[in-house]
Amino acid sequence: AISELSRLIDDFATVARASKVDSIRAVATSAMRDATNRDEVVRQVTNDTGIELEVISGAQKLAFVKLKCWDREVARTDGNQLSVISS
Repeated sequence: AISELSRLIDDFATVARASKVDSIRAVATSAMRDATNRDEVVRQVTNDTGIELEVISGAQKLAFVKLKCWDREVARTDGNQLSVISS
């Protein structure tokens, strides 16, 4: 399962880089906060992709929601930014 997550993040990063984005930010929410192997997942994804998976708090997710940049699973480009967002 971790290798699948790494592959998915790497695939999106490839698309993002091809779209000339300035930076990539990968975040995880409650499922990852609650996971007993959270540290292992974060470490493995970082090693596999070079992208640090950031586990955010419920309050941080709420801030994204209030900014209206959190929706059901979507991928969208907005100028030089590719956002992949999952609720």
